[in-house]
Amino acid sequence: MLPLILLVDDNEEILDFLERVLSSKYSILKAEDGLEAIKLLETEAVQLIISDVMMPVMDGIEACKRIKEIPELYKTSVLVLTARTEEYTEVAAFDVGADDFISKPIKPKALISRIATVLKREKKSSEEKFVSEKAKSLFHVSEKRFAFRLIQPKSCGIGCSFHLNVVSCFLRRLKI
Repeated sequence: MLPLILLVDDNEEILDFLERVLSSKYSILKAEDGLEAIKLLETEAVQLIISDVMMPVMDGIEACKRIKEIPELYKTSVLVLTARTEEYTEVAAFDVGADDFISKPIKPKALISRIATVLKREKKSSEEKFVSEKAKSLFHVSEKRFAFRLIQPKSCGIGCSFHLNVVSCFLRRLKI
């Protein structure tokens, strides 16, 4: 299945152009403003959002800000696309959580490369999180088993107080 990208722009020609450029590698959804995009995101799980800045109803900066405030969506990558060249527009986009900023006119090969990089970074981050969570759970189980073995010392000679100190340390760490 192809990754799903949401394109957000009030200019139908830009939406159609982006769809032609991207549709061979990605599934495409389209919205004409930020509010429509947010409504679509309630029902569609997209991997990436490419949004224009200047749009009626809700602009791309405000839409990005609201998307990043939604717990289920804050990790969704947002690329902001605009013809505006002022630095404050770029800064505003990054301040609300945009992952990249693309100036018009659009360079198709550069856009495809940026999308691939963002999606690769997102996939790597998800994989690393999964591995990290798995390792933590395995380590936690191993600690419990080790602590249990320490609770049952073979003899209560000189090493007994050492065992009890180690066990109490593990139990405090594990909050048992």
